[in-house]
Amino acid sequence: MARLRLVLATLGALSFLVLESPALAASATDAAGFVAGFVRQGADIAAAHETLDQAALEPWRRLVADSLDLPAISAFVVGTAWSSASGGERDELVRLIGSQIAALYARRVLADRKAALAITGSQALGPQETLVASRLIKQDGSVESIDWLVRGVAAGGFRIFDIVSDGQSLAAMKRSEYAIVLQRNRGDVTSLIEALRLDRQ
Repeated sequence: MARLRLVLATLGALSFLVLESPALAASATDAAGFVAGFVRQGADIAAAHETLDQAALEPWRRLVADSLDLPAISAFVVGTAWSSASGGERDELVRLIGSQIAALYARRVLADRKAALAITGSQALGPQETLVASRLIKQDGSVESIDWLVRGVAAGGFRIFDIVSDGQSLAAMKRSEYAIVLQRNRGDVTSLIEALRLDRQ
C-alpha cells in the first residue's frame, strides 16, 4: 500500500529521463512495448466486437487475464479481508474482479475508439517495476494522461498492476469501492463475492 501511495504521489512530478543503468533502461523500453501491445490488442477486439454482450466480453476477459497481474491486484483491492479468504474464495475473487475490470476497459476502449494513444516515455522504478506514460488524444482535441504501472521483466513476462488516468488509480478506486461493501458486512469476504456476482458491468 505504501509503495502504491508513493507511486501515485510522484506521478505528476515524474520526468522520463534517460536511465543510467542500461539494464533498467532496456527493461523500461520492453515494458513500454508490452503496454503498446496491450492497447493494440484492445483496439483489435473493439474493431471486431462493437457490442458488449457476454459473448463479446470473452476476448476482453482473456486479454485482461493474460496482461494484468490479477492475483496481486485482487489481494490489494480486497485489502485485509484477503487474508481470511479461503483458496477457493480467492480464486473466485480473482475471476470476478478480472471480469469487472475487463468490462470497464472494454467500455472505455469502445467509447474512445476514435482516440489515439501514444506512449510518451517509461521509467524503471526498480528491477521489476516500471512506470509507462502515455497520452490519449481524443477526437475533440482533449488530452488525457494515462500511466501504467508494470511489473516483471522481459525474460519472465510483464503484467500490468495499475492504470492511472489523470491521476486516478484504478486499483485505489476499486479498493475504496470494495471497502464499503466489506465494512457494511463486517469484513465478510463472501458478501463481496456475492456483490461482484450480481454486478452487471
